[in-house]
Amino acid sequence: MKKNYSLVVISILIIIISLLITYIIFKNTHESTKKQNNYLASDTLMNITKSETENEIIYEVIDNAKKLSYSWTFQKNEELNKALKNNMEIDLNLKLDLLTNLEDNKFNEIVNNKDSLIVSFEHHGKLPTKAKVKINVEEKYKNGEMLYLYYLNEDKTQIEYIDSQIPVKNGYVEFEISHCSKYFLTASIIQEAVNNPKNINLIIIVMVVVIIVLIGATLMQNKK
Repeated sequence: MKKNYSLVVISILIIIISLLITYIIFKNTHESTKKQNNYLASDTLMNITKSETENEIIYEVIDNAKKLSYSWTFQKNEELNKALKNNMEIDLNLKLDLLTNLEDNKFNEIVNNKDSLIVSFEHHGKLPTKAKVKINVEEKYKNGEMLYLYYLNEDKTQIEYIDSQIPVKNGYVEFEISHCSKYFLTASIIQEAVNNPKNINLIIIVMVVVIIVLIGATLMQNKK
């Protein structure tokens, strides 16, 4: 009888230990997955997923309502740590809109053209640190196209050059910003923009000179 009782006790202990081990494994696996793949917002219209690597925090956004797909990448550094310690909420301010024109805007004549795509961020103002924004633009631009990025400074009513030679790869473009407002991508040089680098202005001058030379050569040929 005692032997049977001992076997029952041992069996119960084995079952309890097995359950505890299973619970610990499940808990650790669940927490690890949660850290790497944290769904901040998920419904039929908007899905925001946060993941982390050793050096980066990445937010991937799928906006089904607007048919947009984009991501944000923040480098882990002191600036970001300070912002997070101060409870700066960035998770829900990551939305953006892609527009083909601006209504009742002073930049209409320059921005509203077939080459331009306006990137309008829901958050306005400084970011906690620089961020890389990667946006799907396959419906607007072809792979291999090189784009220019400009900032619409509405306070100063001017267009400011930010970057050039931004390639379209696999339907996406990627650029870095530290401030959110309205930007626009374009396949064309905006001559009116402030801070255009000298090499862009030089390209324009060279193109004009080449055109003049070609026209002159053509006229001389016709005279002969």
